[in-house]
Amino acid sequence: MKKTKPSKRLSRAHRVTGSIDNLDLTKASTTLTLKLEHKGDKIGELTIGRGSVTWHGHKRKVGVTWTWSQFATFLNKHGYE
Repeated sequence: MKKTKPSKRLSRAHRVTGSIDNLDLTKASTTLTLKLEHKGDKIGELTIGRGSVTWHGHKRKVGVTWTWSQFATFLNKHGYE
C-alpha cells in the first residue's frame, strides 16, 4: 500500500454566522440573520423572514429588500449564468 503525503490544511476564507430571533418559524416576527465575512472582513448581512429577504452590503446603511417572488425571479435570472 502506497503512503500518501498528509494534505495541507487550507484556511477557510469565508465565514458565516447565524442567529434566529424566534424559534417558532410560523410566527411573523421570526427572522434568520446570516453574517458573511471574507478573511475577517464583513461582506454583508442577509436577513431571511417569512415575507421577504433583505441584503445589507458591507458598510451600507440601507438594505435591499425583496419579496420571495422577487428573490426567486432574481435567482432564476442571475443564478444560471
